[in-house]
Amino acid sequence: MRLHTGLPDGVARGLELNILAALLDAGERPIRGQEYFPDHTLALILDLVDNHPAIRPQSVVIPAPRRGQLPLW
Repeated sequence: MRLHTGLPDGVARGLELNILAALLDAGERPIRGQEYFPDHTLALILDLVDNHPAIRPQSVVIPAPRRGQLPLW
């Protein structure tokens, strides 16, 4: 389950259309209506959601410790 709030206008609908297109491109067809797909498609759906540029958290750069310093991680 994923809940993303505060997305810019149009992002949710664009992501939905992207997911539906990817599922159809993968040869998957809805099992009920237009939006219910088989359980085995969940990994693809979550991958698309988690890696969408508007949703994915920005990368954090952790600098290497200086000579003589111990890393905190």
